[in-house]
Amino acid sequence: MFSVMIGSFWAYIERLGVSVGFSDDFIANALSITTVLSITGAYIAFKVSRSQGQSKPMLWALMALVFVLVWLGMHPVAFTYFVVLAIYQLLWNGIDVYQLGTISNIDHSGRFPSLVPAAQGLGQTIGPSAAAILIGNDFGYGAVMYLCAGMALTTAFLYGGVYLFLKRQAPSIADAVETS
Repeated sequence: MFSVMIGSFWAYIERLGVSVGFSDDFIANALSITTVLSITGAYIAFKVSRSQGQSKPMLWALMALVFVLVWLGMHPVAFTYFVVLAIYQLLWNGIDVYQLGTISNIDHSGRFPSLVPAAQGLGQTIGPSAAAILIGNDFGYGAVMYLCAGMALTTAFLYGGVYLFLKRQAPSIADAVETS
């Protein structure tokens, strides 16, 4: 679900900007400037996971994504576009850090982590296709942001279930903090 959100977002975020009349320069600069935040977000997630674990920060980050994606869907103005891009860039790679850390803590054999690229590829194929269906049926780019928010929310609910299961069955994994 998370990769569906990523694929939908990146396939159409530039088109959303064009559709509401932003200049090519504004869109290019917004995308370029905020890309640096992606690396920053991944680093912050790494540091946070070492002190707080992966689960709670990931759930908070997913809920923040839901909020900003709905905000952009409702208010596609230049300020919102730039702020949402900045927040999105800070969070999306960090969520991957949390997800992979959790999967690695659950499966020490490496089997599940090795399947992650396949799941990501599938999601990043489905996402743009689902978004294209929305656009092709005249729902607009705002609907794409709602699709993305829905996928982030679904991810949060699914992971929330995993987290609750781990809290009951393996509490040491649920809130695991990497110290090495």
